[in-house]
Amino acid sequence: MIIEALYPEICCLYGDMANIRYLSQCLPDAEIKMTAFTEKPYFADNHVDMLYLGSMSELTVSKVLTKLMPLKDRLAEVIASGTVVLFTGNAMSILGEKILCDDGEIPALGLYPHYTKRFMDDRHNSMFFGTYNGYEMVGCKSQFDFYYNVKNLPFIKVGGGVGNNPDDEFEGFHDGNLFATALLGPLLILNPRFTKEILTLLGTDAAPAFEKEATEAFEFRLNELKTEGAQLIMHC
Repeated sequence: MIIEALYPEICCLYGDMANIRYLSQCLPDAEIKMTAFTEKPYFADNHVDMLYLGSMSELTVSKVLTKLMPLKDRLAEVIASGTVVLFTGNAMSILGEKILCDDGEIPALGLYPHYTKRFMDDRHNSMFFGTYNGYEMVGCKSQFDFYYNVKNLPFIKVGGGVGNNPDDEFEGFHDGNLFATALLGPLLILNPRFTKEILTLLGTDAAPAFEKEATEAFEFRLNELKTEGAQLIMHC
């Protein structure tokens, strides 16, 4: 099994690369390819079982788009083939049509119809919980971006916190085995049930590493978030 993590040296904000370290513990026999920014992605010419891209700075988003734009057709093929794809944090913006900024517009890959609005004077910070596929998930956000026109591909139904934008009842989007979400940090560690689903999609019956402890921590965190209620959202 081959799992490729793109550009881990620059797409690693908020501890997102812990998702890959956790998967390596869940699947100790998997081959983890950490593709540096100076390297050609392995998926460009080869089969991968999973592709991952994590959070990055706003400047890095433009640099990553420059790298991936020539590979957008190949990335579309990878997604359509059923490869497990997970984009976290602002990596979600790369898959849409465009990124609207104060000083202009940045073309994105155009693989999905959503677009991004970037508000550099108003960082949004919040905690989040919601429901996907009959179970609950938790996470956190710290972003300048909101996402619009995210249609017909719902991922997590908002229970508390904010969705793709303040008026959207869903967070992220889900297309086959692709999952894109603005939730950041060690998402898989925080959500062992979702991790189990990813492992199943990868064709294994492996259990999440430290499943008992991860589940207990998840339940504690979920209860805490539900108790906090309106205190989930902060702006700075």
